[in-house]
Amino acid sequence: MASITTSESSSTLFNSNIRVVYNPHSGRGRRRTAMAPPDQRTAQLRDSQRRHRERKLNYIRDLEARAAGADAAWARVSQLEEICVDLQMRLAQHQNVDETNQTIINEKNSSTFVNMFAPSATINGPLEIEYSREQLRCISNLAESPLVDKFFNSVKAQVACTDCKLLRKHILRTVNISSAILDTCGVIDRQKVYEIMAEFQRCNKTHKIYINQMAGSRSLVCSDEDLVLDNARVDHAKLTGSELWFRKSLTAINSLKGAKKLIDDLCDTSHSISIGGCAEERLFKVLDLTNTLKEMCQTEEEQKQ
Repeated sequence: MASITTSESSSTLFNSNIRVVYNPHSGRGRRRTAMAPPDQRTAQLRDSQRRHRERKLNYIRDLEARAAGADAAWARVSQLEEICVDLQMRLAQHQNVDETNQTIINEKNSSTFVNMFAPSATINGPLEIEYSREQLRCISNLAESPLVDKFFNSVKAQVACTDCKLLRKHILRTVNISSAILDTCGVIDRQKVYEIMAEFQRCNKTHKIYINQMAGSRSLVCSDEDLVLDNARVDHAKLTGSELWFRKSLTAINSLKGAKKLIDDLCDTSHSISIGGCAEERLFKVLDLTNTLKEMCQTEEEQKQ
């Protein structure tokens, strides 16, 4: 009976020891002793166990160091992954911008200009028209005039146009309608019309820049393919007083000190606009050069000059 009790207590103790999880940092294990081993075999066994414990401890420390390094590396990898995703998104945006810019690139020196391009309404959004229309309708001479609707319809046709030649026709039509509107008004009303038109162009500045850029590009309008507009030069001795004054006024603007070539191109093209044909080509080159010089002006006062 006593043997059964002893067996049961031993089994219980054995089962309780199995459930204990070993902790390598607890310091528990074989008791240290200062006694010399009784024989050489025991000494070798103790030395082998000691080396084994040291290797196991070094292995655990190495794993802990590698785990800490892996955590730091993973944090860096996550950071680099975020950077890569951000760069990929920026690259996609730049590619879209580049594709858009390819449709509006200025190809004045290209012999294979493509007339088709993306409409301004697609790139720059809708026009801001209604406020300017209401302001023009407030002028007595234009209250019932169909010229107001014709003007804005012509402008809408410009922003929806995808053909360079057709765009130039719309611009010329808009200029003619604008002249007719001014002829309808008196002196005071004309000043109001000028102010309304200036505000209308300011609100739709992006459309204006894009349309002028497209209209000023080299196309096949000119029948003489050997004509080079960039080399159009005139004899300055034949210039009129007003033309000389215009040239001197432009060179006197501080922001245009380094733009002598552009000023010479503008003045020479303006002088020769009705010489040798291709007047339409020269006209739109004048518009393009004028807008370029305006963009170079740093102040509004210089732009007005």
